[in-house]
Amino acid sequence: MLDSVKQILEKDAEMMNYSVVLKEIPERFVMSIRRVVSGFADEGKLWGELYAACQAQAVQFADPPLAMSIYHDAEYKEENVDIEMQTAVEGIYESAEAVVFSKAPALQVASVTFRGSYEQMPKVTEAIGQWIEDNAYQISGPMLNIYHVSPAADPNPENWVTEACFQIETVKSGK
Repeated sequence: MLDSVKQILEKDAEMMNYSVVLKEIPERFVMSIRRVVSGFADEGKLWGELYAACQAQAVQFADPPLAMSIYHDAEYKEENVDIEMQTAVEGIYESAEAVVFSKAPALQVASVTFRGSYEQMPKVTEAIGQWIEDNAYQISGPMLNIYHVSPAADPNPENWVTEACFQIETVKSGK
């Protein structure tokens, strides 16, 4: 029994390393590209396509740019991932073949900002999931990551700053 309690406390201590914040991502005008890709390693290719379209139209990024990946699959998948890359922009631009300009709605999210490699993601998502459950919320849309310092900005994983977010809403009575 003591071993069980110790395991629970160790697990709780790990999750306490991640501070979950309730926040709103404001409505914004974005450029985005969405595609089903073979795996997460293909995210970089989509970012490359998005930024090539950005350069072609001399797009001006918003401040902050809120560069994010949105994972549209209902469940976690390693292959054939439905992913959207999106960044906030200023001005009006023409949608191209794969790149779309549109207004993105405001989102209420539970988020954790962490520094370092993406190997932490399972513990980060577990901490957010526990916070959602403990605070009477439920997931109401896809998971997203906001890249404050990305691999494109700095190749050293120790310097990456990522904000993992889950769209949430309060638990409705009767569910």
